[in-house]
Amino acid sequence: MKYRKILHCIILAHLLFMCVPLSAEYISEEEYARQAYKLYSWEKDNCKDSLLRLRIRSNSMLKSLVSYSQSHEYAIPADDNNKTYIKKILVIAKESVYTTIPMHILRYAHDIHNVFGCAVDIVSVNGETAPQIRSIIQAYSTNLNGVVLIGDIAFAYYYQPRVVIDSVVWREDKFPCDLFYMDLNGEWHLKAGSTDEYDDHKGNVKPEVFVGHINTANMGRSEMQELKWFFDKDHQYWTGKKKLNKQRALTFTETDWNTPSFWNSVAPLYGNNYYDVVKADMFYKSDYLNYLQNSSYEFIQLACHSWSYAHDFEVGGSHTIVKNTEIASLNRKQLGYNLFCCHACNWDIEPYDQCLGESYLYGQNNNSSALVVVGSTKSGGMLYGFSSFYSPLGKGKCVGYALKQWWLDHCGPTHTAEEKRWFYGMTILGDPLVNFNFTNECDENLLINYGEEEKDHMYYAQNRIDVHDYYLTQGQLVTLSASTTKITGPFKCKNSSFRIQSNDKCVCNTSGSRRIQKKASAEPSTIISNAVPVKLTLYPNPTSDVLNVQYEGEYVEIRIYNIEGELMLRSNAPSINVSNLPCGMYIVHVITANGQILQTKVIHL
Repeated sequence: MKYRKILHCIILAHLLFMCVPLSAEYISEEEYARQAYKLYSWEKDNCKDSLLRLRIRSNSMLKSLVSYSQSHEYAIPADDNNKTYIKKILVIAKESVYTTIPMHILRYAHDIHNVFGCAVDIVSVNGETAPQIRSIIQAYSTNLNGVVLIGDIAFAYYYQPRVVIDSVVWREDKFPCDLFYMDLNGEWHLKAGSTDEYDDHKGNVKPEVFVGHINTANMGRSEMQELKWFFDKDHQYWTGKKKLNKQRALTFTETDWNTPSFWNSVAPLYGNNYYDVVKADMFYKSDYLNYLQNSSYEFIQLACHSWSYAHDFEVGGSHTIVKNTEIASLNRKQLGYNLFCCHACNWDIEPYDQCLGESYLYGQNNNSSALVVVGSTKSGGMLYGFSSFYSPLGKGKCVGYALKQWWLDHCGPTHTAEEKRWFYGMTILGDPLVNFNFTNECDENLLINYGEEEKDHMYYAQNRIDVHDYYLTQGQLVTLSASTTKITGPFKCKNSSFRIQSNDKCVCNTSGSRRIQKKASAEPSTIISNAVPVKLTLYPNPTSDVLNVQYEGEYVEIRIYNIEGELMLRSNAPSINVSNLPCGMYIVHVITANGQILQTKVIHL
């Protein structure tokens, strides 16, 4: 068994909170991507200790991986209301995808950690079978809430024989089954003569984690370009650059399910007055296509007969087909969908290159706003029990959590044959951490003029932060994240420190500030400038031997810290030999004659 531990959250956490995000306003996205990939490639070949890579060759070694994960767990505090519910996320990426777009995957991990304060583990795989993937998830199961599968990752099939119940014919079916990865301690029975099909599920069948798929390999287009587009729009969502209305949903329901339980199912999402209903007698294709392009709706639930590649719209016995290509061609405005549509999210059916769920999620030429689609890979869908899904969403929980809760509440500790026929194809395409009530907008300008009792506090603002008359208790660390910051007296910060970073990301779950936990700073009691002025230049960057510091003003000392805040080098000379430092990312502090600290970063190769 071959897979590699890529990066643990302890590195992600420090990259984010020790003021060293790779992206900055001083370099272009292209340069950022180039440097990130160059750093990744170099560390992959030369710095296996810093990347904490493990090569697992047998299942017996999984125990050491469990021990490793527990010993490196990133401790997180509960928030003010003890509602911290995402503690750890496991990202499993196909090796060829990770090595091609590492920046996008690492940025996604940064965003998730920043929003939820959770640990994020990234593991790359290359050809592992579904049982091996499940073993990896089991190895990381301590405090694990969810799994994000990126790229063409192996999956398990569930097999159901043909059966007739009350004159209803359930045809023979074989389909991808995410519950195989969600339930980590149940007993899965292989179909006779098969290596990848399961025909029974017993024991403790309740899911322990949720799972989401981000995969564009089978769409017949450029896999990497489609993934980049998806992660770019997901990043915009998590960082507040994608504005949401957070107020309206739509249900669109065909004749066979034309009941109040379907019409009003989404009510808990935004509230009783914030959704619209289209019933069977108005179930027209043209109306639906128009609704998809309406920016008033952030979420749509569709209930109709479907195949993996087309919807069947019926009104008064007349049928109209809506193809996947028609869906994909529209400029759709919704953030998410629940498709109560048979087979709509089955990405494994040939010869069609894009299933309906992928058509909604990815569209074509980056024309879709969607980030998540809930649906089924088989006949069936979320039949009843809707409140178990929409109530958590309405309370600010993510889609993955809500679907797992639906399994627990609606299906319970055991699954009947009927539940297996209806629900074992349930899946999430896209980012399962999306939250439709996520508050990702910070104050534009923030004034801080009072003491903060809590340690390790972080403030965000879209534009500017002003600090005045501020008292920091001993040992306290406060981080300011904004495009512009200004600190004026009177203030006192004995044996404490401010850290200031340029704000390429403005992520808040509360208005103006968010508490986090991070390692105590080794920084002295000083004030740090938020932006590196033009008159300060480090070259070459990246460097492998000598780092030159060019500064037009007077400075007292130059200090170089690693990403954990440990002082590595100090010098008052303009050229510093860094060849003995381990390769990686470092923070450079230039202490000016007037006591100011100018901060920037350097990559050592």
